[in-house]
Amino acid sequence: MSKESFCQVIDNYKSMWDFTDEMNDLFRKYKSDGEVFPPMCTETVIDLLEYIFNDVNEWIQYWTLELEFGERYEDGDVQDKDGNNISLKTSENLYDLLVENMKENGGE
Repeated sequence: MSKESFCQVIDNYKSMWDFTDEMNDLFRKYKSDGEVFPPMCTETVIDLLEYIFNDVNEWIQYWTLELEFGERYEDGDVQDKDGNNISLKTSENLYDLLVENMKENGGE
């Protein structure tokens, strides 16, 4: 999968989460009962990306959920075996990490 395609998938995935959050914010603002949940197929998107990139360490889930699509990344969050920072601010950074891990694990 090309970097451009990967980043487009991630951007679309993030847009879906942003929409869900905005809708739920509106419900709370107007004290309306209800909540919007993301479509069940969203987990399938992550599952497929994990399969494609042999992401056994779950970097994709870490980046999307814990780092909130890289927005909460801080230097030092991720380091290589020599202690060098690995930036995970962008989907491009994530792609590079995934490709590097695939090479190290005999993939690609």
